[in-house]
Amino acid sequence: MKLRILATLLASLTVSTSASAAVELIDNGNFNAGFSGFTSEYTPVTYGVPNSLYNEGTYTVGSNPNASHQSFVNLPEGNPMLLANGAEAPAPGSEKALLLYNGSAPATGQYAFSAQVMNICCNFTYDGAASTIEFQISQNGGLLFTTIASYTTNPPGDAGFVNNVFNPSFSLAAGDFILRIIDKIGEPSGNDFAVDNLSLQAAAVPGPIVGAGFPGLLMALGGLVVLARRRRATAA
Repeated sequence: MKLRILATLLASLTVSTSASAAVELIDNGNFNAGFSGFTSEYTPVTYGVPNSLYNEGTYTVGSNPNASHQSFVNLPEGNPMLLANGAEAPAPGSEKALLLYNGSAPATGQYAFSAQVMNICCNFTYDGAASTIEFQISQNGGLLFTTIASYTTNPPGDAGFVNNVFNPSFSLAAGDFILRIIDKIGEPSGNDFAVDNLSLQAAAVPGPIVGAGFPGLLMALGGLVVLARRRRATAA
């Protein structure tokens, strides 16, 4: 009897949500397919060629920064990342885009962005200037970009460590957008990054708990305790 009551009670605790399963809007955000789906204003180089990332404003896709620059951090081979020797920006607004991605938002609403960033300079103690990498979005054909997330290095302590950046909720209108990544530093040293696991999805909106609810659950469980005590008293 008690088991039947508890089963009925638990069945009444249904949870609803006002948001369906989120759809990923960035294809190949983990770079498993190389640089496919993206464009860049940087110069591509071949991963694994010694010092192929030596020049400013170059990029490649690979797992170990040191394989393409002798001064970058040395990591075990593993998952691919976007690796970049940042392009110097001579003046604000003149930054080159490390990455450009054209996507489309299915509906107007709140969206969430996340990514992973690593400072890859250097495999020696580098005490130079900090550098900021920005993730930006435009919905007017690239005429005006809005920063949705950023990361600023903390040399030398953060070299080689993965850092999570995110924006849990920002507005997008239905239609096309451009995502870009830029480096804000105005000097050629220390602006070297790895980027991975780009993600853009509709922001999750939790729904209400309907049915008996947790107060109802506690009351019902209390009822079961009283029922058990009465049965024991009757048997005695």
